[in-house]
Amino acid sequence: MPDYLNQLGLTDWAFLVHVAAITQVIGYLIRNQLMLRMLLLAGTGFYVAYYWLYPAEPLWHAIYWGVALGLANFLSILLILKEQARFRMSLEEELLYRAFDRMPPGQFRRLMSVAEFRTADPETVLTTQGEHPDELYYVVYGDILIDKGDRQITYPAASFIGELAMITSEPASATVRLKPGSTYVAWDRQKLSKLVRRRPGIQLAFDKLLTNDVAAKLQRA
Repeated sequence: MPDYLNQLGLTDWAFLVHVAAITQVIGYLIRNQLMLRMLLLAGTGFYVAYYWLYPAEPLWHAIYWGVALGLANFLSILLILKEQARFRMSLEEELLYRAFDRMPPGQFRRLMSVAEFRTADPETVLTTQGEHPDELYYVVYGDILIDKGDRQITYPAASFIGELAMITSEPASATVRLKPGSTYVAWDRQKLSKLVRRRPGIQLAFDKLLTNDVAAKLQRA
């Protein structure tokens, strides 16, 4: 064998340490969290194999901690897969999920854990001008009737109601009603606020939804 191969440790089990390092370096260059975790796990596996096979006696302490790090990383991979997995949804949930701008399925499930689907029957008042709404709403189906001063506007579905009060803590700027048969989702504001405080990822995604909704309304106006 050429001497430079021996110097690089490529003629025996020492090559595993090179494979492990290269694998993890590639992982750190990847932005996708799942691929990053998988490459780091593979690199840890190569390091553990190196600690077992290369020395005259296995490096047990290094092996134990390598296995512990690998298990921790494996659990993180399972959590990421669970976050990205789409389980069976009702028709209403499927329509709502499609409207929520690629929110990860795991975040959507947590958001829906504090939500309630409702049907307007009879005509339902969601917000009253000048009053603080107790809930945030998203209208999935049906016409939205907005009374502001002496004006009445009919607004299409697929819109949040009470989002400005949620963002600014100010009273509702208009009275909003739904025609009978309209379908909407309601979140208790306190439960929703508690959820997003505990889950920064959900807060970022939900803030983006509310911002996009306000921007769309301003554009229509």
